[in-house]
Amino acid sequence: TGTPLLPPRPNPGRPTWAIALDCAVVAAVLLVSVLSFGPAYGGVGYLIAGLGGIVLGIVIGLAGWRMRWNLVIVAAVTIVVYLVFGGPLAAPTTTVLGVIPTLDTFRTLVLGVVFSWKDVLTLVTPLGGFESVLIVPFLTSLLAAVLATSFALRLRRSAWALLPMVALFVTAIAFGTREGAFPVAQGLAFVGIALAWAAWRRQEARAEASSATTLAGSASVADPQTAAKLRRTRLATAAGLVVAALGLGFATGGLLVPAAAREVLRDQIEPPLDLHDYASPLVGFRSYVRDKVDDSLFTVKGLPDGARIRHATLDTYDGTVYNVAG
Repeated sequence: TGTPLLPPRPNPGRPTWAIALDCAVVAAVLLVSVLSFGPAYGGVGYLIAGLGGIVLGIVIGLAGWRMRWNLVIVAAVTIVVYLVFGGPLAAPTTTVLGVIPTLDTFRTLVLGVVFSWKDVLTLVTPLGGFESVLIVPFLTSLLAAVLATSFALRLRRSAWALLPMVALFVTAIAFGTREGAFPVAQGLAFVGIALAWAAWRRQEARAEASSATTLAGSASVADPQTAAKLRRTRLATAAGLVVAALGLGFATGGLLVPAAAREVLRDQIEPPLDLHDYASPLVGFRSYVRDKVDDSLFTVKGLPDGARIRHATLDTYDGTVYNVAG
């Protein structure tokens, strides 16, 4: 049948509660990351899209681990889930009754994979009222959850699962605004949960390796003093990790960095010109011809006498006001 592109689950004998804890940690850390989209989007639409992507991604990763799907199957299932659930979660205005996807839904979702990123950066915040922008939190959360869950359950070095979590956290900040949602609290929660989980998984792997070594060699029973010393060592290590998590959390949350130093992609991109943001040239027309008839407003060289200069083209009329159509 060939070698699977994703490694099989390393320890199929892990208890159910341990698997559930892995999934809960992935959900909690990714949810903390999704909150960074809040200042740019406003409302709760982005949160629903992000939370939906997290839940669906964890289910896909869990099913792929349980059924031993390879990378191709996991990717195919992820695409199908994105197209089926993307309508109600990321493009509800294109669906029937807010749930049933249509051809317009699939078109929006497919094009949104490429163009929604630009819309998020160039549209005026808050973004909650614009179409297709919810694709960004939904798609990023879905992909991060699939990868993080798959890495946590399949790889022996479970710390690799932190990479997609960090990627989502950085992406949400980069596509957000200068004003963070809850920067200190998010930093503490993200780093604290991630480090504590990574330490627990590492200790679990060590215990498994130690147990396997004991079973392979001669049977021996550790004395109580050795066991107590081992417990104290583990407790000291855990306490050190907590302290490190608090320090990194404060730094990550921005407590040690001024708010003005925060840079996001939105600051580096100039939005396209929107003529509707400017007053109509007709607003000041009467004052020009009445009050400034003898004033030189500007000078043009190289034109014949009496030549006309077009300042603006107003190509639509609603019965009351002339304006621009596009």
